[in-house]
This record gives sequence, C-alpha cells and structure tokens, in this order.
Amino acid sequence: MRNAMAMVSGILLAIAVGLSGCKIVSTTPDTEKVIDVRPGQTIEFKVTGFVNTPTSKTVWEVAKGNLDDRWPVYDTVLERSGTFKLTVDPDGEGTNRIRVRCVIYDLMYHLPMSPPCPEGCWSWEQTGYPKTWDIRILQDTAPVWQGDYHLWDSRDIELLKDYTTVSGSLFVKNLWACGYSSCDGDDLTNLEGIENLSSVGSLSICFNKALTSLSGLEGLTSVGDYFYIEWNSSLCGSLAEDLRNQVLARGGIGGSIEIWGNKDCTTP
Repeated sequence: MRNAMAMVSGILLAIAVGLSGCKIVSTTPDTEKVIDVRPGQTIEFKVTGFVNTPTSKTVWEVAKGNLDDRWPVYDTVLERSGTFKLTVDPDGEGTNRIRVRCVIYDLMYHLPMSPPCPEGCWSWEQTGYPKTWDIRILQDTAPVWQGDYHLWDSRDIELLKDYTTVSGSLFVKNLWACGYSSCDGDDLTNLEGIENLSSVGSLSICFNKALTSLSGLEGLTSVGDYFYIEWNSSLCGSLAEDLRNQVLARGGIGGSIEIWGNKDCTTP
C-alpha cells in the first residue's frame, strides 16, 4: 500500500511539474554576449519564469578554475533565488574568463528498486539546459598578465596586445571556453596581434576548428610548464612543430610537450 501511495504521489507531482513549466523564460543580462568587467565590479544576474516552486528550484553556480583539465568545475553559491550578484575579486580572479550559470532542478520520484531506492525515493534532478553567462575580466597590469588567459575571440587578442608575459596558462580556445561543442562568437584563424608576447606559464592550443596559422606567436621564447597543441582540424601539425622548435631554441619549455590530432599536411 505504501508503495502504491508513493507512486500516486509521484504521478501527481509530475503533473504539477508539467503544469508549472519549471523553466527559465528570460534572463538579464543577455546570455548571448560576453560581459566585460573590471576587478571589484559587481554584476547582477536575473532569471524569470516558473523556476522556484515546491517542485523546482534554481541553483546558481560559478566556475573559475580547474582549467588544466579543460573543463570547468562549478561551485554552487546560491539556491532558490531569481537574482544572483557576483563581485569580481578586486585583485582579479586569476583568469580573464569566468562563468556563471543558473540551473533548474526538479523534484523527481524514483520507483522502488534495488539500492539506492529500495522503497522508492525523491531526489532533485537537473532538467533542461542551464543559462550561462561568460564573463571577461579586464586587467590594467601590462606588461604582465596575472593568471591564466583565454584567447577565445578577436577581442581577447586585442586586450592582450600590450602584454609580454602571461604568468599562468595561455589557452587558445578549449573545451572549457567552448562548452561541450563549438564556441560561440568568431572563430580565430590566426593569432596576429599578440606579437609582443614572449613568455607564458604554459601553452594550450586545442580544439580550434578554424585556426590555420600560428602567426602572432613569433615572439614567444619561453613556456614554463606544458606545451600542448592538439586537435586543431585546420592547423598543419608541422606549424605546431615549428613553434615548438622556436621556443626550444630560445628560452625552452619546462614541462611536457604534446602535439597530435592536428591536420596532416604531408599527405597529398
């Protein structure tokens, strides 16, 4: 009898969820544009819709790190609110890009089965696609950028033109910036504009579908940690090897070197 009552409750809850919509109708600011902010600045994010009901809730998350694995790690910072405020660290965030997202969770009933729900159970489950904001942090610290730097679009290149050093990792588009598929915005075909750059903590040029040239990196002389150029479908592997040789002949590479998955330009 208890299981039957739980099943009936689950059906009624599913109907309530369906009627409520449990989705985000609109967002502020626009999620389609990168938001430029400076250290110390506060940004307010809003979502509207049927998003905080007895059977659904919003969860606000922020991703700032774990970029070595090319995937963001989100930390939950607020639940059950249609508004979230983020204040950028006055000393910078250690990167030029962070992400904020709002995720919808629905309360779902699981039918009786073996563990973990031998008698049926309720749990919060993520539903639908989250709303995500990309935030670009601006620094006035030339000639040294403090932290990691992501080159995702032409604006990122323009902002790096006066810098000679990136103290952290230089990422040229990767899965962290692009999500699970391709990046939004313009696709980089070259890196022209950052010719002043001579030293980076590490280099990752990965998963670029339009990049055909590494021009712009002629001044690079030192890579302190790892050197990765991988899975760039339009970039000749020989160009990656040329850049590797250039750096090795000048200041050197302090860690591992990985070059593969790029275009084979040696086979007719």
